[in-house]
Amino acid sequence: MKIRQILWLIPDRQNYLFISYSQALKQLNYQVTLFDHTEQLIELGIDEMYSQIINHISSLDRESSLVIASFYHYSMALTPEFLKKISEKIALIIWSFDDEIYSTSQTFYQAQSAHAIITTDFYGRGIFEQLDIPTFFFPAPTIDLTILPTIQDKKIDIAFVGDCRKSNRHQYLNTLKEAGFRVEIFGRGSKNGFISRQKMREIFANSKICLNFTGSSIPDSIAQLEPWRQHIHQLKGRPFEICASGSFCLTEWVSHLEKCFSIGREIDCFCDLEELLAKARFYLTHDTIREEMAKTAYEKVNRDVLSLKSLEQVFLDLEMEILGNKLFVRKKEIVRSDYFRFLEVFFAALMAIKMIQRNNLGLAMNLLKQFKIFSFNSHHIYHLTRTFFTLVKMVYRRIIHQTDRSSL
Repeated sequence: MKIRQILWLIPDRQNYLFISYSQALKQLNYQVTLFDHTEQLIELGIDEMYSQIINHISSLDRESSLVIASFYHYSMALTPEFLKKISEKIALIIWSFDDEIYSTSQTFYQAQSAHAIITTDFYGRGIFEQLDIPTFFFPAPTIDLTILPTIQDKKIDIAFVGDCRKSNRHQYLNTLKEAGFRVEIFGRGSKNGFISRQKMREIFANSKICLNFTGSSIPDSIAQLEPWRQHIHQLKGRPFEICASGSFCLTEWVSHLEKCFSIGREIDCFCDLEELLAKARFYLTHDTIREEMAKTAYEKVNRDVLSLKSLEQVFLDLEMEILGNKLFVRKKEIVRSDYFRFLEVFFAALMAIKMIQRNNLGLAMNLLKQFKIFSFNSHHIYHLTRTFFTLVKMVYRRIIHQTDRSSL
């Protein structure tokens, strides 16, 4: 039996990642419906939103359809209890994109009733497999179905596009500039500021070396809960986007890089400042080697990613795993960590504020009731206090970022 229809519950219909993958799945002949659970929660309220999801599921053929649920951090519109209700009706897949950071604090609890998981965390798959949930690794590079022509005479020596405020990127970029390299920097925290996706692709295509950094910015709450996550690196989709432009990618090392690229043949990597400086100097003075590697990577990405071959394989594997076996209902009790409960309280408070701003006080009060915010025991008082200070911190950081003047 083949999967034909997909209801994808997403946290943001404006996010290009979800848009590009829904378009890609449609090209593979899947019928995809996107449902923005955050937007619909604010607009309709939690009861009507849940009702619409269940009604949509009722219209699907159980034997050839599935539901995918994806989330942001703090994205808690779909409770574990509601996800379990979905899994009792149809195949439920959790597709998570930042498990290197959030797998044990959030995804684990949202996936308790899932029939399968698609994750970006290659080495973290065992976390979910301990729940007896089939888990598939997929790096989830953003797919641009419109291919730009490659540029031979590239004008930019070294380019970086991304959030310069994350991790230790400032240190790397400043060191390159101080060493005399000509580096063009774009993105939040840079003098050039945020740029469009189209502009980003044009910059990549016109650059001899495109940098990628794998260090992540861990939220303070995660750093306190799981301090070891501060040492975690993420591959993300940027190397795929760089290679798809026909340019050379020099990336910070990450443990499963070799699972996606041939290091030294398609792309290259660095582990510290000294190695970055040495390899930047080498590849700028060895055009033939750099261009041959860029060409090999370009062919690989076009063959495996832009052709949708790797995405198709993941869903073929899902078909064999999910539709080839009788779906089972997990009867284990839904569990929550104390931190996961804080995320729910924080999310409900934030959504209630947005509802009130839209003059939907009734919807706001019902949401808070559904999330049991009014249970005034010691734990809830702690969570509410923590939520208040987290909101204050968010407002403060937004003000600071708006007034930031970067040296890059």
